[in-house]
Amino acid sequence: MNHPRTRGIVMDKPGCSTQVEDMDDLPDYETATGVKPYPKEPAASTSSQDDKKEEEPKSPEYEFASGTTMHGLGKIADAPNIPARLMWTVFFLIAFGYAAYLITQTFISYFNWETITDVKLEFSESLEFPAVTLCNFNKFEKRSEVSQNFDAIDYLYPIIGNAFLPDTGGDIPQAYNETPYSLNLMSITDFTGFRLDADSLMDCTWKGERCYAENFTQVYTTFGNCYIFNADSGQSLVQTIPGAGNGLHIVVDVKKDKYTEDLDAGGNSDVGLKLHVHPKYEPPELETQGIAVGPGNHAYVGISQVTYVNEIHPWGICEHVQLDHFEKYTFSACMLECRAHHVQDACSCTALELIGSVRVESDPQICSPQQVADCVNSVYQQVKTGDLPCYCPTPCEIVEYDTTVSYAGWPNPKASEKLTSDYPALSQDYLKENWVVFDVYYKQLNFQSIEQKRKTSVEGLLSILGGCLGLCIGASVVSITEFAYYLLLRPAKFVMKRTKKNLSTSTTNVIQVGSSSPVDF
Repeated sequence: MNHPRTRGIVMDKPGCSTQVEDMDDLPDYETATGVKPYPKEPAASTSSQDDKKEEEPKSPEYEFASGTTMHGLGKIADAPNIPARLMWTVFFLIAFGYAAYLITQTFISYFNWETITDVKLEFSESLEFPAVTLCNFNKFEKRSEVSQNFDAIDYLYPIIGNAFLPDTGGDIPQAYNETPYSLNLMSITDFTGFRLDADSLMDCTWKGERCYAENFTQVYTTFGNCYIFNADSGQSLVQTIPGAGNGLHIVVDVKKDKYTEDLDAGGNSDVGLKLHVHPKYEPPELETQGIAVGPGNHAYVGISQVTYVNEIHPWGICEHVQLDHFEKYTFSACMLECRAHHVQDACSCTALELIGSVRVESDPQICSPQQVADCVNSVYQQVKTGDLPCYCPTPCEIVEYDTTVSYAGWPNPKASEKLTSDYPALSQDYLKENWVVFDVYYKQLNFQSIEQKRKTSVEGLLSILGGCLGLCIGASVVSITEFAYYLLLRPAKFVMKRTKKNLSTSTTNVIQVGSSSPVDF
C-alpha cells in the first residue's frame, strides 16, 4: 500500500537528531526489531454490519409438515432429494386414500342405521312369577234374581238376547222394586257375572301351599268378570324350583248349566276358561291372547320369560308414550286407553271392559247394553279396520311369557271316586263336564333376552375412525389439534407477510423519493 511521503526525525544519539527527508527510507518494524508483528484482522465491511439481513422465515406448511405427529408428512418435508420426496409422497397418498375409504364406509354404515340382534340365555336361582288372569267363557250366570226380573231381562236383551227368559212352562218374569243390584251394567255384572269364590274355586295351591279367592283381583274384560292371581305390584312371588307342582295349581267349576251365551246375540260357543299369563303391570288381553282350557282336561302350562329390547328411531321403531292410567307403557294398555277414548267421543260413555282394574277418580258413565249394541261395537270394529286410528308404537321393552301347553284327560276313575266321596252332591259326569284343572309353572329357571343394538354406536364410530387414522397415517387427536392450529395460523401469517411487504415497499419509495430530490445550498 502506498503512503504519502512524510518527513520525520531519527534519534542517532541522545540529545542529537537527524532530519529525515522521507519516511519511506525508514526500515519496517520487523527489520528494525527482529520481531514479527501480530497479524491485523481484516477491516469489517461497514455495509455488511449495517445491512445484515435476517434469516428468511420458514413457511407454515413446512413447519406443520416437519413438526406434526402425523406420520409421513415429516419425511416428505425433510426429504434429502426429489426421488425420496416423491417416494414418501406416494406412500402417504396411498395410506391416506385407504384411510379415507375405510372412514367413508364406516360413515355409510352408521347413517344406514343398521342394527344387530343380541340373544342371551341367562339362568337364575329364582324367577319372579307373572300375573295369571282367568275368565269364564260365560259372561252372565243365569240367576233367578235376574231371570225373574222383567226390567233386568229387558235391559240386558241387546247384548244377550233371550238367554235370561225362562224355559217353557217357567215362571213369568215380573217387575221388582227392590233387587240386590242396580239397573246398570256394572252392578249387574258384579252380581250375575262369573264369581270366583268358595263355591267355584275348588282347589288352589301356590308351591304346594293353599291359596284362596282373596288372593285374586277382580277385573272387567270383554268376558265380564275376570280374576288375576298375583296382581299386587307390591307383592313378589318367586318360583325357586322348575316344573309342575312348584307353581300355581287351580281347579275351577265353570257351572256349565248356568251359561247364558247366545250365538244369535254374538255370544261364545265354548265352555271352560280362558287364561292369560302376562306381566303384573300389563292389563290382560283375553280377546287376542290367552289359552283356552275346557272341562274334563288337565292343562299343563309351562312358561318361559322372554324380554325384547328395541332401539329408538332411527335405528328402530320403538317409542315411549305417556299413558293416562298406567305407569308403564305397553301396547295392550295403549290400545285399551285408545278404545276408551274413541268410545267416549263417539258414544258419550265408557265401556265396562275398558275400565279394567283401573280406579278412576269419579264414577264413569258406564255404557248401557243398548249403547253397547248401537255404538260401542261399531267403534270397536272401526278400530280393528283402522278407520279410527290408535297411535300405539312398539314399546322399547317388551316382556312376554312363551307358553307350552299339554293336556291330559281328567279325572281318572280313582280320582273320580275320591272327589265324589268328598263332594257327595256331585257326580262323576258333572266333574268331567264342569271342572277345569290347570297348572302354570316355569319350565326352567332361565330367561331369554333378545336385544336390538346399534351396529355402530357413537363410541364405536369414534373408535373406528381413530383406528383407521392411526393405522394408516398415524393421526390422533393431537394431530387433529395440530392441523386446526395450522389452519388458524396460516391466514394470520399470510396477513402479517403482506403487511410487512407493504411497509417495506412504502419505506423504499420514500428513500428513493428523498435521494432524487435536489438540495439547494
